[in-house]
Amino acid sequence: MYSIVEIYIFVLAEIVYARYTILIHKLGNMGIVAGAIECGQLYIYGFLGERADEGRILN
Repeated sequence: MYSIVEIYIFVLAEIVYARYTILIHKLGNMGIVAGAIECGQLYIYGFLGERADEGRILN
């Protein structure tokens, strides 16, 4: 079972990923690279518990 914090991080990462997917269609290949890097960093920071609130800034 996942804890509430982990579920929150999963949902947050999905929301951020969905927003980046929209950017990808607008920006093309640069958007794909930037979106993948940003989304990956958000995932890592969330699991380390260091920047779980960074998603609020992005949103």
